[in-house]
Amino acid sequence: MGCLAILVLLVISGQISMESGGSTGLVVFIVGLLLIFLVEHFNEKKKKEEEGQKESKKKKSKENFINKFLSELESLDFNISDYLMDTSYSKALAIDSNSYKIAFYNINKVEIMDCKDIISVELVIDGNQVSITDGAVMGGAIFGGIGAILGGLAGGKKVIHSIAFKLTVNNYDNPVIIIKVYDQMIKELRNPEKLRDEPSKQITKMIDIWLGRFKIIQENNSKPLVVPKVESKNNENIKLLEELNNLKNKGILTEEEFQEKKKQILKQI
Repeated sequence: MGCLAILVLLVISGQISMESGGSTGLVVFIVGLLLIFLVEHFNEKKKKEEEGQKESKKKKSKENFINKFLSELESLDFNISDYLMDTSYSKALAIDSNSYKIAFYNINKVEIMDCKDIISVELVIDGNQVSITDGAVMGGAIFGGIGAILGGLAGGKKVIHSIAFKLTVNNYDNPVIIIKVYDQMIKELRNPEKLRDEPSKQITKMIDIWLGRFKIIQENNSKPLVVPKVESKNNENIKLLEELNNLKNKGILTEEEFQEKKKQILKQI
């Protein structure tokens, strides 16, 4: 705005000077243009440097958080199969597929729980909550991935500003976990196959993978627990002792034979 005002003043002064018969106005006008160009070039260079420093600082902060997050879980013998990083780089969610556990990391606090403690999972898209662990919600859209889910939203949103996973867990002190996986504009996200930029493709792929994982966890959690009816070994030994005692009382076994058998059985209990 300031450069534009200067340019207008230079044009007016140059025009007045040229009308009076002098060439000073033309010189002033050319010098003014050069000055404006130099100022704009300096400002643009300064802006790029500031953006570069900001991006470098953000990248370093991200790397520090990830390293701290990974080392913290490693010290707790939590084998990370994969993890979700919040866009703020202040919290994360990890899964250990071997032990069937999840870990929620928030700055310096770690909470580890069984996957069966996940009560529900929702995908929050620009404030719209879509359940992905309730078969009655969205029909079969979940199996079509993020594109099908967005296509099922009212109005068929084409521009998305925010996407987050919202987990409700069996934890009285911290029952809700929210991990924002995207907080910028994604155009035509409901048609991910048409996206040309690689970051957007990676984001949609990552969301689809975690959608599938949470669906598997929900299905596993909904299966009834089957406890096999196996008779205790101790009960069998007790019954055997009773039978041997009856044989002794009937005179079939001597006291010495009974005590020997009893000693062998008691070692197994």
